[in-house]
Amino acid sequence: GAPEFATVRTPAEAYRTAREFLRELIRYAHQRHVQVGLVMGELSFVPPNLANVTPELRGEDAFMFQRYCGVALSPGDPRTLDIWETAMRALIETYPEADSYGFWTTEHSPEMEDPRIQEILRQNADLRAKIPSVAEIRRRGNVIVGGAMHAPEKVQLDADFLQMYLAAQLIERVKKHHPNVQLGVMSLFRGYKLAIMDEMMPKDVWLGNM
Repeated sequence: GAPEFATVRTPAEAYRTAREFLRELIRYAHQRHVQVGLVMGELSFVPPNLANVTPELRGEDAFMFQRYCGVALSPGDPRTLDIWETAMRALIETYPEADSYGFWTTEHSPEMEDPRIQEILRQNADLRAKIPSVAEIRRRGNVIVGGAMHAPEKVQLDADFLQMYLAAQLIERVKKHHPNVQLGVMSLFRGYKLAIMDEMMPKDVWLGNM
């Protein structure tokens, strides 16, 4: 680790040191004419202590529901947006020196059995229909698609769309409080999402794909 952390002994010290470390990193980057974007991930995962749920683990797909970035909440659960909005606002307000702020849509979208999700899909059926088939996505070069690897094709692509829907809702919320900051949405190995995200997001939002 960086030498700045050598004397850290408590979580409070870690947070304080990390904040100053990141501010110094941003300052140094600007000195070198490098822009800094702070990006959090991944939708729709939240810290376990805020989720107040026990993830539903399903054999070899268990990592879909609990990973390094937290516990998966349903894209239809209002708490998901509330937690993410709070986190994004805190990021912007804690590090106003940064040049942009964003988040990742998840690499593997959990399959959620939630009636609220079905209503979201019903209301957005036209946009959802624009996602190519798995065969077409793979023809374009994406080997892994959508959510739980053993789920039916429709479930996988529904999970992908719900990520985009949640991202658009989150951007809309953040812009109400910080209309002038530069925002970005990144996808992980999901280039086929970009054209549809372009339709769903304001045109000043940066889009990217790893």
